[in-house]
Amino acid sequence: MQVQNGVRVNGGDKSQVLVISYRSTDPKMAAKVVNAVADAYIEFGLEARSAFTTRATHWLNERLAELRKRVADSEAALQAYQAREGLVDTDNRRTLMNSKLASLTQSLTEAQTARTQLEVRLEQVRSLRAKGAYDLLLPLLDAPLLQSLKQEETGARKRVTKLGERYGDKHPKMIAARADLRAASRRRQSEADRAVQALRQEYQAAVTKEQRFRDRVEAQKSEMRGMAGKGFELTTLERELDANRQLFEAFTTRFKEVDMAAEYDVPSVRVLDRARPADAPTQPELQRKALTGGAMGLLLGVLLSFLREHLSNTFTAARDVEEKLNLPVLGVVPMLRRRRLKKDATLERFVLDDRRSNYAEAIGDIRTGVLFSNIDRPPKVIMVTSAVAAEGKTTLSSNLAISFSQLGPTLLLEGDLRKPRLSQLAAGDVRLGLTHLVAGQHRMDDCLVQDPEISNLYLLAAGVLPPNPLEFVSSERFARTLAELRKRFSHIIIDSSPVLPMSDALVIGSKVEGVVLVVRAEKTSHGAARDALKRLASARAPLLGVVLSHVDIRKAAYYGGTYYGNYHGYYGAEPAEQEDMRSTG
Repeated sequence: MQVQNGVRVNGGDKSQVLVISYRSTDPKMAAKVVNAVADAYIEFGLEARSAFTTRATHWLNERLAELRKRVADSEAALQAYQAREGLVDTDNRRTLMNSKLASLTQSLTEAQTARTQLEVRLEQVRSLRAKGAYDLLLPLLDAPLLQSLKQEETGARKRVTKLGERYGDKHPKMIAARADLRAASRRRQSEADRAVQALRQEYQAAVTKEQRFRDRVEAQKSEMRGMAGKGFELTTLERELDANRQLFEAFTTRFKEVDMAAEYDVPSVRVLDRARPADAPTQPELQRKALTGGAMGLLLGVLLSFLREHLSNTFTAARDVEEKLNLPVLGVVPMLRRRRLKKDATLERFVLDDRRSNYAEAIGDIRTGVLFSNIDRPPKVIMVTSAVAAEGKTTLSSNLAISFSQLGPTLLLEGDLRKPRLSQLAAGDVRLGLTHLVAGQHRMDDCLVQDPEISNLYLLAAGVLPPNPLEFVSSERFARTLAELRKRFSHIIIDSSPVLPMSDALVIGSKVEGVVLVVRAEKTSHGAARDALKRLASARAPLLGVVLSHVDIRKAAYYGGTYYGNYHGYYGAEPAEQEDMRSTG
């Protein structure tokens, strides 16, 4: 019992290899027990196979005798049925019967056609005779004599008419002419009656012929149905004989295989590697357990990281934007980090501080994406918006306007009439703006503010905030003002309010040539971005694409692959200990 409790057998699930082990404090004893178990198992297999072969041979002998008798009975039944029903050469007989039926069917069709034609002719003759239209009977009756009698009657009628012009009614010639006419009419009528009677007889003959062929066709079909029933029974007997033969042959083959297997006393199991005494103890396995625990902890950490990424409802890389929103990504704006800035410099004018920074290059890429969105007619009036506030749209609008000013006269227009930000960034005190220009209180030159550092860049601030910004941007005056500004500037960048909180951006978006939606990395939810796109689509705003802002390049290199890694490595990275700089919008 102690040996039996210590033996362990593993394997056999995915392969045919079994591993036998025995745990003991004596290594030699453990090896002997394992080898003895293997030898006993092989011996047991030989004895079991021998017993199975004996039983199988006896059972197969009995079954073969029974099957041999069933084959003989099936052959006798088939031969007896063929002799009783005269089913010899049934295939040729079936072919002849089908050919005969086809010939009879064709003859029946011809007889039906002939009978139908005669029936139609006879019905027409009856109708014409009832109406007294004897002249129309000639084409329907096969009577050449009737035609000559008709001509004879016509000639007699002409003579009566001619003599009537010269003699009176009692003149002997007139009396003789009328007598000839009556005789000709009687002969024609008699011949017509005979022709009609002949037509009736021909019709009756056609009916009789049709019925005769119909009876022969039905008789032939009946004979074929009887032949089919006999053929079905014959097929059943033949299938039964084939099945018994196949079963007999299968059992015969199996009997030979079992008989041959009994002659070879070769074990089906062999020992791949006999047990040898162990050189060192196998228990306890402290090192293996420690490694297993460490691997499981590492795997659990990786799974938790992937789970966190999968359950995230925000955008982490440009690939997420394309997959979730199904829109092109115009560019990726890196997160701005604290560094040395020029005196009084702001984030909204960051591209002027370092034109070779990765941020400036990103703004240039976005400008190129906007221009290439329609290569034949690049958009001139561009609105920058976002789903909600604080996603970086104002910072992007200002820096994008600076970038566009390198191509020609550019206007940065403050379209957010609820919480304006750009007027606070202008040099000096800006009092006039968009509302004054739309109201017609001041000229355009009085309302525009030229950038002190960039000659091609102008700012049109919000001005006095209107009580109802939505009605203001929906007015005809605002549309006309926008058209006049378009004539003066090569590019117009409009910093509008967010899409979801209010509808100002929807109205402005319907009046521009391109809309850029800003989505903040790791903050803007998928649902908010989709809702913003739905609202812009309902207003028929020409959406150019999406800009992913506030992207941590080092973290995004993990999500986005080599693109962010190369971006970060090419332009250089800021020190990790520096704090992030918040951008407006």
